[in-house]
Parts: sequence; structure tokens; C-alpha cells
Amino acid sequence: MSEFQSSVSYPCPYCKKNGLECTATTPYVRGFLIAFQIGYKSHLGCVSCVRKKVWGEALLSMFIGWFSITSAIINPFLIFYNLIQSFFVKENKEAVKKRLKEMGIPLDPKVVNVNQVAVALAAAMVMADGKVEDEEIRVAEELGEKLLGKFDEDTFRMILSNNKAVPSASDLATMLSGSMEEAGKQSVMKYLAAIAAADGNVDPKEQELLDLIATNMNTAKVKA
Repeated sequence: MSEFQSSVSYPCPYCKKNGLECTATTPYVRGFLIAFQIGYKSHLGCVSCVRKKVWGEALLSMFIGWFSITSAIINPFLIFYNLIQSFFVKENKEAVKKRLKEMGIPLDPKVVNVNQVAVALAAAMVMADGKVEDEEIRVAEELGEKLLGKFDEDTFRMILSNNKAVPSASDLATMLSGSMEEAGKQSVMKYLAAIAAADGNVDPKEQELLDLIATNMNTAKVKA
């Protein structure tokens, strides 16, 4: 049995029954009358769940991907790409291993520390709106040093540079929940809440995301 097969036992964040078997990235386009946005969603889980996620993104785009001239032109190609991609979703543990490395997460859940979880979730939160701003990066790094005592800025920036490969913060919270004690979870939540409140204005969507992360991490919610 390989090192990867014997040591990795993170749960699929969707079904929570199977392990991590594969990964996929689904591109999408959203139209806003005269504007449009192209983005990506990264999925990491078991084969069955990841395939359903790819199908789901294609179906969602069929309904809400048309509302600008440019998105109406691009959307059919992305729908077709995701539908074709779904047929090629298969077990690929080397790809999973690479994805975990890109997020600074050890292969063995038993050696994951609070800082690694905080770095990965902070990066996912910063990228949640599809934009990565220098001020958000600065705040996350400064608060990391202040609240966690140690913050791996190199890994944080590496994750941001691989933004297409990062699953959502809520998915990561589910996957990493079993790797921390309650005290560590609360330290991470307080750090993420501090990031959300750093500009003095907590958007309701930011609080909703924090609540979802707390729920998926099986810990108490924290007010930003």
C-alpha cells in the first residue's frame, strides 16, 4: 500500500462517507446585463460526489449563465466542457495529493495543525468573492501573526496563486473538521471573524459564510 493510500483519510466534504478520490475544476460565467464574470469552482471529494458537482454546475449554468451578451456567447462552451468533463471524472489520488500540497495541507490528518487550517481557510475566504485584493491579503497576514502567534505567509500566498485549485471554505471546513480539537477550531473561527470585521463593516454574506464554516467544522458560531 502506498504512503498516500495508507495515510490520507480526510472525508469527502459532500457525502462525508467516502474518502478523497479525485478532484475537478469547473469554469462558469455569470451575466449581469452589461457586465459578466468568469470564475472557477474547485471540487475535492469522492468520484461520485465530484461528478455530481460537475453536473450540477453545468445545470446551474443552463439556468443563470445567460444574462449578458458576452456570457450568452461563452456559456454554451462552458456547459459543454463541464458535461464532457463529468464523463472523465475518475479516481486519481495523485491529483488529490497535488491539490492538498497546493493548499499546504499534510497528507496525514493526524499531523495537521491549527496554523495550516487557518491559512487554508483564510485564503479560501479571501477568494470567496472571486477577487483577491492586496488589502485583504495584508489584513489576513497581520491578523494571523497577531492572533495565531505564527502565520505561514509563504503558504498563504502560494494558495492564492493557485486560486483555481482551492475548494470553497465551507468544503475545507468539513474536510478538516476531524483534524482539530475544539480549542483549535475556535482559534481558527475567531481569526476568520477578525478578517471579516477588519474593515469595520461586516457584510451579511460574510457572516453567513462564517456561520456555515462553523457548522461544517462542528464548532460554535462566532460573531464577526
